[in-house]
Amino acid sequence: MLEKATEVHRLTFTGILNDSSLFTPKDLTQIGFVIQNKTDFGIKIDWDDISIIFPGRIASRVIHGGTKLIDRNAAQAQTTVPPSAKIIDSLVPSDHISFTQGQYGGWETAPLFGGEDRLIWNNKEFSIFFPLEINGKK
Repeated sequence: MLEKATEVHRLTFTGILNDSSLFTPKDLTQIGFVIQNKTDFGIKIDWDDISIIFPGRIASRVIHGGTKLIDRNAAQAQTTVPPSAKIIDSLVPSDHISFTQGQYGGWETAPLFGGEDRLIWNNKEFSIFFPLEINGKK
């Protein structure tokens, strides 16, 4: 469900995880989305203000598509969506990204909802805090 507040420009996504809507594959590591700007103004997205909120109300910073994994904790440049334009992007919790040393090491992104243990997320709620700036107003 997507909701848009009228006074404060904010998109909120809330989902309930249950047997019928559990994400597949089990190793889902990112959430993809499209934002279509139907206003007469540019929409500014400050990626550093966005969080995913996991069950238990645990907030996690996110990075968006195109951000280098090594820069997962660095400030991210803002994006402006011009009037009548859209962006296609994705979000990954930065604390799900890690680097393993060694011959078979490298960058890894942990599954969003527990991988093999994903059934512990059954009937749990998660959300995405996604503030927007439209015409200079947040």
